[in-house]
Amino acid sequence: MLLRIRAAALLLTGLLVLAWGGAGASSLSGQGYALFTKYYKEDIAFINDNANRHLIPLSIAKTSSGQDGKPVVYSLMGDTLNVTLTMDATGSLIESCVITLTAPSGMEYGNSLYNDFAISGYQSYALLMAMHTHPDPARRYGLVTDVVEGMAAGNGSYQRQLGVYTLTCTRQNNVAELRFEIKALQETPAPQEPG
Repeated sequence: MLLRIRAAALLLTGLLVLAWGGAGASSLSGQGYALFTKYYKEDIAFINDNANRHLIPLSIAKTSSGQDGKPVVYSLMGDTLNVTLTMDATGSLIESCVITLTAPSGMEYGNSLYNDFAISGYQSYALLMAMHTHPDPARRYGLVTDVVEGMAAGNGSYQRQLGVYTLTCTRQNNVAELRFEIKALQETPAPQEPG
């Protein structure tokens, strides 16, 4: 069972081979929300066509409107798949994207928990592919191989720079997390109070 969980986690993380460049997004500025949602729907269709699946795009809801200095946040929360997109002050550019896939306890090959997990894994692929700025879904899918191989070589950890984003992938126990963060945000020191 651990092997199946690792294989599913590796497949999940494999979506992350970003080859930056394309309309509506830039390797210098990041991925726009409008293009992310467009690519997510295209990626679902690509996975359906190439993996003989019948997935439908999930609804990612706005959970914070950006008032009182708080960021605009979109999220999807489920039993096995969680996604959080944190936007810039304009609400149009993704500053961070965190995708978490959790293998449920009691999951065994072929049971309903396993099937739900597999569906969530494919959904996570499409979400990860949507962070890629290339207009061709096949090129965006190349991210899967890159991350799978990187995490296998790194014993569950993988990190690389993708345009303005640092992509950090980790797998511990039954949880795989894929995190895109704009590099400049990580390097900006916290403001210090005078005194």
